[in-house]
Amino acid sequence: MFILLILLLSLSQAKLYIVTLKSNHKDHLNGFVNILKQKRGFNIKGSWNMDFLSAFYGEFNKTALNWLSKNPIVDNVQENQEIKLDSYTNFTNTSPYYNWALSRLSFNPLQPPPLDRKYAIPGSGQGEGTHIYILDTGIRFDYNLSEFSGRIGNGQTCIQSNPCNNNPATDDTGHGTAVASLAAGATVGVAQKATIHPVKVFLNGVATTIDIVNGINWVISQVQANRI
Repeated sequence: MFILLILLLSLSQAKLYIVTLKSNHKDHLNGFVNILKQKRGFNIKGSWNMDFLSAFYGEFNKTALNWLSKNPIVDNVQENQEIKLDSYTNFTNTSPYYNWALSRLSFNPLQPPPLDRKYAIPGSGQGEGTHIYILDTGIRFDYNLSEFSGRIGNGQTCIQSNPCNNNPATDDTGHGTAVASLAAGATVGVAQKATIHPVKVFLNGVATTIDIVNGINWVISQVQANRI
């Protein structure tokens, strides 16, 4: 079992383009890309061939973009988008609101407000055997023992519209660590025995569409390879 958490917010333009093939041409992706790599004006950077998406991305001149937009096997051509994290509040265990979300999860609709701010853990598993992939800003590895009890699994870094690079998914803003803590942390986490896999797709609070899809593609490869 795995859970994928993604936070996508405000968009702005970037320079690369993503070309998506029609679903009935999924098997043509590799051959199509190999042909285009030999043509002038097509600077292909990478591709994805997932069950729900067959696409490639790169830099294309105006002639190439016009040709791609009219090609019968192409579904759409979209400019890569920049994605920025919204602001967030960093709750601590001294905040009167820190366990509000947990209380909502086990809320009894017959119980009149206010909430009792208690979390009734559903069963005894507490997420044991579950793998949670956090696509965000990474994670603070110094929290591995105190907050995640050594439950941080392998991760990945996919940033700045480049291919994933196997560098440590170190959190540079704290946002990814906060999200991971809500999902599986010892203080306010829901699944307190689950394994966390940080996938860093945001750098300084900014990601692109390509970063997000690269991250998702890596997660899928991991789930399939490890039969999660």
